[in-house]
Amino acid sequence: MNPRTRALVVLMFVAGVPASAYAQATLAGVVRDSSGAVLPGVTVDASSPALIERTRSGVTDGTGQYQIVDLRPGTYSVTFSLSGFRTVKREGVAISGAGAITINTELSVGGVAETVVVQGETPIVDVQTTRHQAVIENKTINELPIARGYGALLAAVPTLQGAGASSSSSVNPSFFTVHGGPANEGTVQLDGLNVGAAFNGGGVSGNAYDTSNAQEVQLVLSGALGEAETGGPRLNIVPKTGGNTFKGSVFATGAGRWAQGTNLDDKLRAQGVTEAAGLIKLWDVSAALGGPIVRDKLWFFANYRDEGNHTDIPGLYANKFAGDPSHWDYAPDPAIKARTATSKTVASVRLTTQPTPRNKFSFYYDYQWDCDQGGMSQSGGCRPRGSDWVPGAVFGAGFSPEANTNYWDAREIISQVTWSSPVTNKLLLEAGYATFVSHWGWMKQPGALTNLVQMTTIVPTFRIYRGVDNILDNTQNPNTWRASATYVTGAHNLKFGYNGAYHVEQTTDLSNDAGYVLTDLGFVVPGLYSATIRIAPWQQSNRTEYHALYAQDQWTVRHLTLQGAVRYDRAWSWFPAEHNGAPQAGVWNRAPITFPETKGVTGYNDITPRGGVAWDVFGNASTSLRVNVGKYLQSANNQENYTVGNPALDGRNGRRGPNFQTTASRAFIDFNGNHVPDCNLIDATPNGECIAPDLGNFANPNALTQVNPEVRHGWGVRPYDWQFGVSVQQEIMQRTSLEIGFARRWSGNFFVFDNINLQPGDFQLVTVTAPSNPKLPNGGGNTAQYNIVKPDVNASNIQDRYTFASDYGDWTNHWSGVDVVLNSRLRDGFVLQVGSSTGRAIVDNCAVAAKVPELLNPALTNPSPFTSNIYQTASSCRKVESWQTQVRGFATYTVPKVDVLLSGIFRFQPNSMFGFGATPEGNSLGLSANYALPSGQTVNLLPPGRVFGPRINQVDVRFGKILTAGADRHTNIAVDVLNLFNANTGTNFQMNYGDGSGYLTPTAILNPRIVKFNVTVDF
Repeated sequence: MNPRTRALVVLMFVAGVPASAYAQATLAGVVRDSSGAVLPGVTVDASSPALIERTRSGVTDGTGQYQIVDLRPGTYSVTFSLSGFRTVKREGVAISGAGAITINTELSVGGVAETVVVQGETPIVDVQTTRHQAVIENKTINELPIARGYGALLAAVPTLQGAGASSSSSVNPSFFTVHGGPANEGTVQLDGLNVGAAFNGGGVSGNAYDTSNAQEVQLVLSGALGEAETGGPRLNIVPKTGGNTFKGSVFATGAGRWAQGTNLDDKLRAQGVTEAAGLIKLWDVSAALGGPIVRDKLWFFANYRDEGNHTDIPGLYANKFAGDPSHWDYAPDPAIKARTATSKTVASVRLTTQPTPRNKFSFYYDYQWDCDQGGMSQSGGCRPRGSDWVPGAVFGAGFSPEANTNYWDAREIISQVTWSSPVTNKLLLEAGYATFVSHWGWMKQPGALTNLVQMTTIVPTFRIYRGVDNILDNTQNPNTWRASATYVTGAHNLKFGYNGAYHVEQTTDLSNDAGYVLTDLGFVVPGLYSATIRIAPWQQSNRTEYHALYAQDQWTVRHLTLQGAVRYDRAWSWFPAEHNGAPQAGVWNRAPITFPETKGVTGYNDITPRGGVAWDVFGNASTSLRVNVGKYLQSANNQENYTVGNPALDGRNGRRGPNFQTTASRAFIDFNGNHVPDCNLIDATPNGECIAPDLGNFANPNALTQVNPEVRHGWGVRPYDWQFGVSVQQEIMQRTSLEIGFARRWSGNFFVFDNINLQPGDFQLVTVTAPSNPKLPNGGGNTAQYNIVKPDVNASNIQDRYTFASDYGDWTNHWSGVDVVLNSRLRDGFVLQVGSSTGRAIVDNCAVAAKVPELLNPALTNPSPFTSNIYQTASSCRKVESWQTQVRGFATYTVPKVDVLLSGIFRFQPNSMFGFGATPEGNSLGLSANYALPSGQTVNLLPPGRVFGPRINQVDVRFGKILTAGADRHTNIAVDVLNLFNANTGTNFQMNYGDGSGYLTPTAILNPRIVKFNVTVDF
């Protein structure tokens, strides 16, 4: 039985057993009579157009408590009725998020027909759950001055880390985390189902998730119970579903060169920065419509969107000699500029049907056509190059346009089906399945120069040019599913759930026709080159699957709510025989290279507890004390331990390994000046122009990484982290709360690559004196020590062993910090969320580094050219970060009577450069100073996590006028000003020290001020 079939069978079986991953808000409270005695048997009806069934009900139990779960965002009327008592109806209750909203009520003696209508404020303090969340409603999302994508939205959320530095005028993917966690742990969900990639955490992808048509976006930051696999933030897009009334919207925005200013000043020009990123054009046009197909039975919501962005790359031009085989040099062509160019065309539809009053089904299909960058010819492909421009490299100005491809011409499809059934007022059943089919990569462009050998120069300028080499094609298909049951009484909220996933990923790497690239080392010895050879095509294919069961309960006793959960996870992985290895003979392999189907993780089993306490301190739902603690796991998908056993793993393009060494470099002296290595490159002995036996374990099938068998299975083997939080939330005025909290995360189960051909005795402790330079801490001149491989040791012969870090010693990693969040949703339309997060991480793996010194230079375990061969200080095994504080937030307000919209986003944050992997980031590694020693090695003069660039301060604003034509027709004409104060802080820097003159020169700065015009019509 294949994994998809098995998933459907299990879903059918356990559908009768909420995935809180899809949790909506809960309405809860206590009903009393006028004497203060609790009233059992009170019927509580929550009614709203947001519910397709219109009304959802609950009944108070013997303690007078009630709970109504799974309420979608909207405005509700809540009615309390009991025979012998006057009916109380509370109007205008605003429901949002996934927490608990407390509405306590008093009933007085009288007839049921007598109704008391109450207008009251919706409580803003959550006194019943320990989950920490941020909620942004649809109206607010579309009023903010942001690109319509999740990455731009995340940049406004307090306490989050990541999500980029510059104000974004286009839709971009974004890695995100919280409280120092791994950069790839943030997860995007649609209707409670993960729709991220099948690899590298599985949290996000390049998909243009539809946030502008969400009813709301819920972001769980911490304190999740049994529904969560990982402890990272989860962004859940709650979609619109249509209803019995036709409603829709049209949106358009655009800008061009005219819309952007310049933020260059004399200081930047003096550092050699003469250009900023120049907007060429951007556009985003969409139309959405929802309504009934069959009234009260079948509804639809459809959306069409076309968006894109073209931007000049500062300082990058076409190579004047591109395509000329007689030229081995580079010269920029000032008449042909390089640019980034992206676009997406999206069409989606959601059908929702309620065939019976207690059964609702939803079907969703989203189709996206992606066209990123463009071809190197003026015809063919999704975007031919122009006569005055070429597609550039997103990896920086060091790549000449013809030497790199970020071309993406392919499709992505998200399909989803969900079912929910409030069987009774106490029992709710739910199930869902989602699949994401994606084809992406750095594909071969039309007109790609694969017939010319790529050249890299280091002196006088680092430059890669002449031909393209690194071509990557990836297909992936993550499948996720969930099923759950919720049983609610007044005091208890009991949940049982199941979820699982099956992740499919396969990659093909291609190379140029010659099968090698050159690096000019003539600055060391005249005529010296390095030829890096690579087996290609090379394929890798991974499969990972997991299943999880959880049970949780929430029990309210007077003013105290206790929450507890336990979760069981089982995960495994394997690598099929197909699509692993070299599918055909090539330049460096005389026959295909194949591997049998191989098991990866044979079975990880984990039981993780989570719990918390929420205390309504004064019993009036205005002050809460919340404590949460829980253990969470690293995501089970095609990453880290799940792929480390793949025999085809080559360590390239961010992948782990190598298990099979597909690349090697040979040094040769070009005696005849033809730029061709006149020798046998795969003969390990010196021959012809080849002067050194430096192949290492190239193409050696017996040099696979030795994976400790105990790493692949067992109880409690998966990487994990514990989280603890305590906070106080206080309503400081109506609909405004302030929360102050302390958070701590500590991680465990670390793993290392140990090059068994290197022993601690092969390293020597070298003391380096930093040069004097005011750009270095304290002006430089300090000394630092490094464990560097001895000169007589061959470091290119790599044979790795992968095992537990605890085999060598202790490894600790923890983050601690304080969050402060102010949240206000005033009745007059003013919305404000602003918060700060201050924290730092402390990491200590010195006991491990003492026995595995190569831990401080990853190139000693991975020879890939994508791994920097840089030694970190010997003391960097203990990283004590400097404390860092960030402040983020947003505000919107519509001025009454004149209907003028004012909104803004503000970010005041550290200049942190977050990665995209599974290692806890802390506050990021900070800046480096990569200093070349006379002996040929390169060392980083700076300690990790201690030195950062200047802080980033940005404000984006929107000014708009709302025109009304009838009760349901509104037109919003607005102007966005991004980077209002035209800040020009550097966001990336030259960190190769060189002679020091260019060190820390900005290689990228904040985007200059941009003005965008927007028109939104709602009807």
